[in-house]
Amino acid sequence: MKTINIIKSLLILGLALGISACDKYEYEEVVQTFKVVETNYSDGQKASEGFIRVNESGFTVSTDAAWLKAETVEEKLIKVSLSENKSEEARTANVILTKGDMVQRVPIMQMGQINYVQDLNDVTLDRDQLTKTFAVQLDNPAQIKLKAAEGSTAGTDWLKAEIKKGKLVLTAQNLPADLKPRELELNIEAGLYNKTIKVKQVWGKPKYEDILGKYTLEYVAGGHPLEIDPNADNPRVQAEVRIKKLKQGKSFILQGLAAPIRLEWDAENHILVIPTGVELKKPNSLKKNQILLLSASGNGYKNENGEADFNFYLDKEKYYFKGNWEDSTTLNDLKFDFPPVEVDGTKAYGLHFWIGNTETSENDGIYKGEDGNGIHTISEFSLTKKP
Repeated sequence: MKTINIIKSLLILGLALGISACDKYEYEEVVQTFKVVETNYSDGQKASEGFIRVNESGFTVSTDAAWLKAETVEEKLIKVSLSENKSEEARTANVILTKGDMVQRVPIMQMGQINYVQDLNDVTLDRDQLTKTFAVQLDNPAQIKLKAAEGSTAGTDWLKAEIKKGKLVLTAQNLPADLKPRELELNIEAGLYNKTIKVKQVWGKPKYEDILGKYTLEYVAGGHPLEIDPNADNPRVQAEVRIKKLKQGKSFILQGLAAPIRLEWDAENHILVIPTGVELKKPNSLKKNQILLLSASGNGYKNENGEADFNFYLDKEKYYFKGNWEDSTTLNDLKFDFPPVEVDGTKAYGLHFWIGNTETSENDGIYKGEDGNGIHTISEFSLTKKP
């Protein structure tokens, strides 16, 4: 009985050793000695060639996409050829290198077509900027179309749009002085890229030289004892005045009122400023003890309590009138509106010329010019340039 058991044990041991040896043989790892050592190719949309270098010879080569070709040109060098990608989608395929049981799959990625204009949005050009450029990336030919804006009579000939040296270049002709702003639509299409923008041409902010010339002064007349309702549609008066150069780039003289007054030019904001609370050049008709003053005034406008305000406001650091310009006009039709000035709860509606007495510190009355018919009190006024 013992002999049989020993024999059984030996058989079982031998079988176990055989199985163990068999398992070791089936799962023994295959050492991968065939390797890719260098890959060089362009992933751009255009047709191109590149190469793959390996460390051993004796392999076969194939690809898994028709747009990708590969062939052995030396023992360890493979040439790859990428055809043009005519879509806007990127794509990937593989070069398959096989040597015996060893396989290397080399992924090759190619970009799709790129058609793009950088930061292309609505454009406003003025006389200081007649050209605007945008960087472009266009793998397809671009078509540019210009269309006059709805209701415009200016046409499209005033703007040239072209692709030049990797840029979209917009170039406008000079805007004639008698023309108002003009506008058109620009459409650019390349491949799937399609965008439309508005291109507008304006005069831009007025310059010092633009201000000189004849103007129509429109204003509400006032002065004691006339009382004015600020909420009413008060009648307006017109008169012809002229703005002349005083100090180049900085100031003007306004002629045509009871006396010439100084206008300051705010070059940063491109507006006219009228200082008040100032002494003007003394006319010949005034006495030795009299001076001519220009003040901001309530000019008889009723305040919140319904009381007419005839006060003069002499603080020249606070009371000055700003003429804001309208950019919708032509260069020959500039307009400056001078709204009321409100300071510390008081409101000055306009300008008033009066005579001060240096001996009595009293008001010696309204100054109406040397002929007695000058414009001495104006409120809610504007200046519009004449052609």
